[in-house]
Amino acid sequence: GPKTRVATVWSMSLDNRSLEQKIAAAGPPRAYHESRRMGHFLLSFGGKCGGDPLVNKGYCNDLVIINLKDWTWEQLCPRSSSGTDWCNSSSEIGGQTSWLEGPAPESRYGHASAAGDDAYYVFAGTGPNGNLADVWAFRFDAETGSWRGWERLTAASGSAPPPLASPRIAVVGDELFAFGGKDSRAAYGNTLWRFDTAKAAWTSDQDDAGKKRPMGRQYHTMIASDGFLVIMGGGITNPATGEKTFWNDLWAYHLFSKQWVQLQVASSEDGSRDVPMVRWCHTLMAGEDGSSFYIHGRSSNEGFDNDYWRYQYQQCHESCAEVGGRCFLGTCACPDGCHHAFVGELSGCTC
Repeated sequence: GPKTRVATVWSMSLDNRSLEQKIAAAGPPRAYHESRRMGHFLLSFGGKCGGDPLVNKGYCNDLVIINLKDWTWEQLCPRSSSGTDWCNSSSEIGGQTSWLEGPAPESRYGHASAAGDDAYYVFAGTGPNGNLADVWAFRFDAETGSWRGWERLTAASGSAPPPLASPRIAVVGDELFAFGGKDSRAAYGNTLWRFDTAKAAWTSDQDDAGKKRPMGRQYHTMIASDGFLVIMGGGITNPATGEKTFWNDLWAYHLFSKQWVQLQVASSEDGSRDVPMVRWCHTLMAGEDGSSFYIHGRSSNEGFDNDYWRYQYQQCHESCAEVGGRCFLGTCACPDGCHHAFVGELSGCTC
């Protein structure tokens, strides 16, 4: 909530939509951290730690690993850096603390994270001395739960993103994709950045700035799903007035055609189908069926909410393929000279 930080861990059954608290406290209470699933483990890094955000604004850089089979957890704390004030009480609340030797990311909040095949990645965020633009990989075996520790990924070529607060990343194979965030000038970029971890090289789509794309934002969500990137929600803050603007728009980026498409989400006339309200600081998770994803929670001008949503991809109308369009995530990416349109309940192209 707005005045209390917690460290509880909950599990939701998608079959009967029931919630169950599994762990009362996994590490210190925190907010603005980042959690990702790898196999039957959940990895959660950093954030603002301390129970009362109005009193304690401490940054932390511990990594909490939760076993989703037996609900045990371990807190990994870097011995060589700051942010370890929160690493002395795990045994008192049912966990185990281990100390990491070697390099580690500095303390931060509002960073981005993503889970690859053998690594948990952390990018950017805000530390005690301002915004960051570094990339880190925590080498982790999702089958056994064993780990090798942190490794900083330094770019050998290309122009890297500026230091950013609250961007989001997704991983596809050896590549990390980053979108959004607020820079040190309080500007919100909408460049899509790509970091090849094998070649240690940054590239971007800045040369395609004139093409249709989402607006710059922060505290949105982004996932990779079946050859696409999906972005939902987020918002901006007016630096002059402090007024916040939130969105509930939904975008997909086709990795092969390199094209953005805004997915159409609309309430039905009879009220039987609603849409999520505007939000940021929510979660977005891909469904195991490959044709849906789930949204949970939000913060906005109306306050906090604990709602759950499921998005089911539609089918594309045959007119999409007839004019050379590409159907992905239920929306037709129309070629030049055509525009997107609905044909009944299906997504199609009109030329």
